[in-house]
Amino acid sequence: MRLPLWNSPQECRGTILDFIPISHVVKISDEELDFITGIADEKKAIESLFTGDVKVVVFTKGSQGAELYIQNKKYTSMGYHVKVEDTTGAGDAFIGGFLYQLLNKNTNQHNLVDVVKEHHKDILAFANASGALTTTGKGAISSVPSKEDIFLLLG
Repeated sequence: MRLPLWNSPQECRGTILDFIPISHVVKISDEELDFITGIADEKKAIESLFTGDVKVVVFTKGSQGAELYIQNKKYTSMGYHVKVEDTTGAGDAFIGGFLYQLLNKNTNQHNLVDVVKEHHKDILAFANASGALTTTGKGAISSVPSKEDIFLLLG
């Protein structure tokens, strides 16, 4: 969510709310949750995102890691402690790593929930490492880590 790119915060929020029900995966950060849902209670706000076609909600919490939700189930992954230089692009790198993992596991709309249930640890670890490593450099594009660097952090 990049509010400066919109004519108004209401237009941004409305557009996001229009697209959520036609999405299978929704990624939302702790900074965006209340603004987008209008619900202060974190648990209720996340539950409200399961509308329409939504099967998975990814809730990112910066250095505190991420939570992955499917209906009635939550998976948690801690973040990585790195020397942060610039957080620009960390969320983009996180979701890029997340989607890479889904594609690498031949995920589609029909097997999405099963893949998440079976591989949530690997998916979240890779995504968290992608986001964390991005914060160790300057700029969104120039600091995107290589797959090899991600695997080095993962051990």
